[in-house]
Amino acid sequence: PWHQYRAGDCEYGIQCFLKKTPGTGPGELPPGRRLEENKKRGIIRELGVIDFQNFINLPDGYRLIPFSPAHFYLYDYSEIERASFAAFPGYLEWLTAQSQIGPSATAMRGGECVMSFGLVPLLPGVLELWMLRGSGLRHHGRPFLRSARQFFDALGTVPDLRRVQFTVHTQNFAGVRFAEWLNFDIEGTLRQLLPGGSDAFQMSRIY
Repeated sequence: PWHQYRAGDCEYGIQCFLKKTPGTGPGELPPGRRLEENKKRGIIRELGVIDFQNFINLPDGYRLIPFSPAHFYLYDYSEIERASFAAFPGYLEWLTAQSQIGPSATAMRGGECVMSFGLVPLLPGVLELWMLRGSGLRHHGRPFLRSARQFFDALGTVPDLRRVQFTVHTQNFAGVRFAEWLNFDIEGTLRQLLPGGSDAFQMSRIY
């Protein structure tokens, strides 16, 4: 199963994914279809990686690139995250679909993936955040963390945006702390939401 691959198996994972999606690049939809999907969800302005660059001032040595499903294999996940992925064999396909609906990007330093994230339009004025981050994120220090928070501060300038929401495993303490650093608040517990019947916190940031 794909969730048993190690980071070193990235090349094999890329080839497997490409074989499953002939004729379409990883994480991409034709521009017309992507814009159409966003319009259905009330998003007037389509955000892309270039727009992400305008929202965030990354420290020297960091850059944003378009998200690719291959980036999934490059993170050192926590035990809780690995267990969740193992309980959801179709997670990579689900994540790929999410990244196609809304804007997504990966923050890099050199050849290292630091964090991948994306925004999925749910309702007019409401976005769902997804995120991939490894245990190494804590080693990147406050300059990068401040840049991440700056990004969510700047999202408040998007016309008609009123809410960004995010779910995180109740036992993923590092993930909860990081979301709180980004000024997300816990709204409640979604019981047995995650694969395997685990609970998740519903977190949100209101603009």
